Amino acid sequence: MTENNQKHKGLFDFYAKVSLNESLPLAIQHVIAMVAGCISPAILVGSAAGLSPEDLIILVQMSLVGSALTTLIMLYPIKKIGAKLPIIFGVSFAYVPSMIAIAGQFNSLDPKDIIAIIFGAQIVGALLSVFFGMSLKYILPLFPPLVSGTVVLVIGLSLYPVAMNYIGGGGDVTMAGWGSWQNF
Repeated sequence: MTENNQKHKGLFDFYAKVSLNESLPLAIQHVIAMVAGCISPAILVGSAAGLSPEDLIILVQMSLVGSALTTLIMLYPIKKIGAKLPIIFGVSFAYVPSMIAIAGQFNSLDPKDIIAIIFGAQIVGALLSVFFGMSLKYILPLFPPLVSGTVVLVIGLSLYPVAMNYIGGGGDVTMAGWGSWQNF
């Protein structure tokens, strides 16, 4: 083992005692990488539902607190729940198109009612995910890499209209200043 590898060996051991000089930059890097991924879905869904800025802030805070709690559970497991791995659990973009579609379907309701409907759909989806996870070993052969990769590609492609709208400045394409370089 080279001297450099020996010096940083503790970074890759779960029970290692890592100095503050080594751990602080890595912690800051993880927080910076995580924050954008945690707040973006909340902002996209909250804006699609028409939430006020105050309610949008609460939704973003809920996203960050939920991510922090699940990260702690992953790091410090409770019985069999958790991986005991230093991973950051964030918010998924996979369901953003579905949540935006739900918001569009119920756009005549109050924004808080729309968010309540979306949260209800998420609870049902979470229960189905738990069931799916428990039966995964039986159905995994049905999802080869080609199928999984195609699903990820379709999710990414379905987010392009949302991204292009926000790059342009949000709102309507006919709005003054839409697409100007300041919005990028």
